[in-house]
Parts: sequence; C-alpha cells; structure tokens
Amino acid sequence: MQDGQDDEPPKLCSDEPGLAACYAAAARGVAASGDRAGQAPLRLLVSPAPAVSDIHDENDPAAEVRGVNLHARQCVDGRDRRQIERLCRYITRPPLAQDRLELRPDGKLELTLKNVWKDGTRAILLEPRDLIIRRSSP
Repeated sequence: MQDGQDDEPPKLCSDEPGLAACYAAAARGVAASGDRAGQAPLRLLVSPAPAVSDIHDENDPAAEVRGVNLHARQCVDGRDRRQIERLCRYITRPPLAQDRLELRPDGKLELTLKNVWKDGTRAILLEPRDLIIRRSSP
C-alpha cells in the first residue's frame, strides 16, 4: 500500500457512480456515451498535412499536459492598470468561442480549432452530451 492511498474507492464512486463515470471519461478524453462511448472524439483533418514550423525556445516557461498547454511568459507590472485589465480579460474568457462551435445536420457538434494542430487536425466532432460532460468536469 502506498502512502496516502487506501483500498477504499473514492466516496464519489459509491455515492454518485454516474457522475464519477462521466468525470473519468472526461479525464481520459473519451466519449462517455453514444456510438463512440469509450473512444476519443473524431478529428477532422486538413489535407494534405501542412508544414509546421515549430519555434520553441527551451527557456520559455511552458508546460503541456494531455493536450493543454500553458505559456507563463507574461509579466505585468502591478501598477499598469491597462495591462492588468487586459490580462484579466484574457484569463477569464469563455473556454469555447461560440463562433467556432457548429451544430451539424447529423446532430453532432463540430468544434473548429483556432489553429490547425501539428497532426493536421482542424476540428473535433463531439456528441452534445459529451461536450456538456467535458465542460462540467473538474
């Protein structure tokens, strides 16, 4: 037994098994229900794959985990109210731009990415309930 762990499942698993399953699916990046339950969302690719020039400075304070990246290079003087407001607006923006989310005729949601990923992915297809599950997960 490792320090800080026990054989008991988390309380959420016993009290709210459905919610725990939704959280687990969202954390793994897979659909919780529907035809693609347990599978990653479909990706729409551009064709052919674009050439990507990856400019990355190894001294940049950046991290990437499960496809989410954080660049912590921004520095603002505490007396610069305009820059503080700009930074606050940026970090409190909504997680999805509504103009990039489209309901398709087949009932799926197409989320067009702001930038094409290195592998050529330009959009992701999700079931509406899977989008809700992903947005409600901690």
